[in-house]
Amino acid sequence: MKPGAQDVLNRSREFRRTADNTIFHKGYPTSYRQEGYPSVQFSLTSDGGRADIDVDYRSSSFPAALVNGHLTAANSDVRAGNYERHNGRWSGLVNWWDGFVSALFAANVNVPEDAGRSFPALPRAGTKTIDVAVDDFLNSWLVEGAPNLAVAYADADAYDCLAMRLEQEGQSLDRGLAALQLYARMKTINDVIGRRDSLDGTTRGLRLVDPALKLVNHKRPGQYSIYAVPREMADQMSCGSYTTFGALPAARPARRNREPYESFYSTFVIVGPDGADAALGLLWQRRNGYWKIVSYQLAGEGVADTMPMPDLRRPVTSVEVPHMQADPSFVGAIERFLDAWLVRKRYDEAFATISPECYACVNLYLDPGEAPKTTPAEQRARLRAGLERLGERVGPITRLEDVIEGVGPTDPRMRIVDHPRSAAFGLIGLPDWAGEAAACEARVARGDDAAADGPEQGFGRYYASAFQFIPKAGETAVLYLAWAREGNRWLIFSYKLIVP
Repeated sequence: MKPGAQDVLNRSREFRRTADNTIFHKGYPTSYRQEGYPSVQFSLTSDGGRADIDVDYRSSSFPAALVNGHLTAANSDVRAGNYERHNGRWSGLVNWWDGFVSALFAANVNVPEDAGRSFPALPRAGTKTIDVAVDDFLNSWLVEGAPNLAVAYADADAYDCLAMRLEQEGQSLDRGLAALQLYARMKTINDVIGRRDSLDGTTRGLRLVDPALKLVNHKRPGQYSIYAVPREMADQMSCGSYTTFGALPAARPARRNREPYESFYSTFVIVGPDGADAALGLLWQRRNGYWKIVSYQLAGEGVADTMPMPDLRRPVTSVEVPHMQADPSFVGAIERFLDAWLVRKRYDEAFATISPECYACVNLYLDPGEAPKTTPAEQRARLRAGLERLGERVGPITRLEDVIEGVGPTDPRMRIVDHPRSAAFGLIGLPDWAGEAAACEARVARGDDAAADGPEQGFGRYYASAFQFIPKAGETAVLYLAWAREGNRWLIFSYKLIVP
């Protein structure tokens, strides 16, 4: 951020300071948002020197936000049915993604009549060096016009990218037909660009400016670029790191590799008709001795020959969150609630843990067009229905850890509560002011995301539990439940959906 940028946000009419995000945006606690949806959020470091900037196209509702990945295209990608939403608020956006390269990511593809051509089980140059494998992939696809040969370079993890895209469009992938669907998309590109005699004029190299990437020298730098990728960076780029709802990620077998790097990233621009160029990035790793594509990304159209990649991995200075011990009776209360709700499906038993003070929160998370619930009976019914819908969506389980994962606070004014089930749910000690500010009626009166503050003192009266459902892709909202003792029982008196 430029000097004075935070002061501009403070003085602007479009953005307002909102409550600090105590879960997401670690190191970026200061939040500014626009009213309504779609909206832009600025999350700044404490000194205002850096920012994490997000676009949210769709509002969060209960319980949908808890199982729909927030960071998937459905919420943050303008290409996922959000074009009209975008121009309804910010006019002038050109719908460039409907260009010729969109065929690679289309939700519905007609299978060509010649799709019966053979699909080899192994890539023909997959055992060679990485530059030879990349060259053979591009030539077989774009010059020979044989995408059936190029598809052999796609690993099952690359099909996870296709599955994620289809899931965002409300469809599912038949993995038995995944190679055929990818072939159909690639052949569409062949049909549009026409017959080519070589990669010259068909693709051009795309340079990435990132000190973490190591440029690989090869014979065709004008047609494509190749970079060695550090392991942690490759993990972030891989679609295969995601899993299906309610399932744990599969353990990956250890791979022995003589290469100094285990992953490579090839980048290039396909030269399309009438200047409709499009950049693609392919992540490569060895699978059973063959170089395979494990992830692919569309960078955009009309790109320059060089694209900057800012180093977002540079650590942000943050303060450690202190730890504390909690009343053992509280830890048992949250375990019994989650077990009754998600494991045993005893919804009435689980709902008995919710205080009537919690009912008013339902009006903070209504579906679009849904009328406010004005009576306690209406509010209770709405909350009880949402609880059951989530329980049924999870399906039969035997362990909480299979469907939910705990999260902890990033705000040093809070306290991390140590307990043995932290993999399933996090426990947070709240100072008195934070517990009082969490009350549903107070949030409705002042505005749900209004900023609140107070001293780091007065612990033990209020706690919070925080967890998120393991999503199909992206990241789901965190369900943040505030707890207080009423008589001899710990009850939930407020809930909040915390989104990135």
